[in-house]
Amino acid sequence: MSRRIMFGASCMSVILLWSLIGLSEQAFTLLSEPTGGFKYMIPEGWTTAEFSGFKFKISRGVPSSGFAPNIAVVDEAFGGSVEDYITACLVPMEKGAEGFKLLEKKPFDTDSGIKGIKLVFESKWDGKQLMQTQYYFKGTKGKMLVITCSVLPEDGPKFADIFDTAMKTFQIVEPPDERPKN
Repeated sequence: MSRRIMFGASCMSVILLWSLIGLSEQAFTLLSEPTGGFKYMIPEGWTTAEFSGFKFKISRGVPSSGFAPNIAVVDEAFGGSVEDYITACLVPMEKGAEGFKLLEKKPFDTDSGIKGIKLVFESKWDGKQLMQTQYYFKGTKGKMLVITCSVLPEDGPKFADIFDTAMKTFQIVEPPDERPKN
């Protein structure tokens, strides 16, 4: 199971190394993904983009030094608690991510009262050093939602409040019924 969890938590990190330049974009204030069971307000001036291989849109800022700061959400089936999920993720992340360094782990609550956990770490992916902030929330229907906010390490301090502000607006919504209608 830990290999699958590592995939969910870190696979998107590799994909996010790409600066996402040249994707079709559309400006939104609210990023709503009803089938994913979530919505949140993207940072001011950011856009959203569809990215091949991702179920949900990614929000991104203006590229700096060849990399666009971005926020991506993945979901994964997981029946345990948020703490159990992080415990299962940390060991493979520490062993599998080059230069992994955990900088912070603490509880994080949204404005709507969702209780989660926030991790901040640095690691190298495909030769590029990144600072990433991940927010973990229990979603609906046995899903764990992992939100990864990625920036270059030198941009980390200026984006810390931007990421927290966006994630404070994170809300869980009931996904539409997937059963066929008669």
